[in-house]
Amino acid sequence: MADSPVVQIGENSREEVAFKLWIRVGSAEGKLNPSGFPKEEVDRKWMLGTFAECLDAVSGRRDY
Repeated sequence: MADSPVVQIGENSREEVAFKLWIRVGSAEGKLNPSGFPKEEVDRKWMLGTFAECLDAVSGRRDY
């Protein structure tokens, strides 16, 4: 399918950098435990919304 998005899974892909940023943001906000996993009180909305924002940021599409 020519219209399917290409997802790069690997070192330094946009998705990988966004995930690393998500971990740093989550750690700074106290949403992740020391091993990088979400704490019990973290909901799906925060996880997906924050990852989407991180992906926009590394893709240059984030508006301030």
